[in-house]
Amino acid sequence: MADLVTHFSLGYFLGRPVSDPKRRLLFYVGCVLPDLCFKGALIGFQSAIWFAEPTHSLFGSFLICYGFSLLFQPVLRRTAFLCLWLGYLSHIAVDLFKDNLGTGSVLLLFPSMKRYEIPCYGPEASVDWMPYWIGAVLVVEWFRPTLFIKRAVPS
Repeated sequence: MADLVTHFSLGYFLGRPVSDPKRRLLFYVGCVLPDLCFKGALIGFQSAIWFAEPTHSLFGSFLICYGFSLLFQPVLRRTAFLCLWLGYLSHIAVDLFKDNLGTGSVLLLFPSMKRYEIPCYGPEASVDWMPYWIGAVLVVEWFRPTLFIKRAVPS
C-alpha cells in the first residue's frame, strides 16, 4: 500500500505539466500499474515470484502497456500506450534506486536475466515517506485553485 501511494504521489508531480486530463490520468495509472500487475499475478494467479517479476522489466512493461492500450479505440491506442508506458517507466526508474537487499530487478528480461540495482534507499522507505508524499499532494491540491487561475484577457 505504501509503495502504491509513493509511486502515485511521485507520478502526480511528474504528470502535473501534462495539460490533457485524460493523458495525465493514463500516466497516473501507468505509475501504479507495475505493482498492481505484480500483486495480481502473485495473488490472483497464485504464481511464483519468477512468474510475476517480468512486470518490473522493460520488455514486460512494453507488453503490459500494449495489452492495456488495446482496450482503447484505435485512434487513442498510441496515446494510451505512450502515457501508460511513460508512467510505467517512471515506476521502474524509482524502483531501480531501491535497495532490494542485493537481489535487484530484472530490467531487460530477454535476452538477459541480469539483475540491476542502485541502492540509494531501503525497502522500508516508502512507508517512511508516505505521510510526506500525501501531505505534499494535499498541499498542492489545496492551493491549486489559487495557483493556476486563468484570468480572462480583455480584448
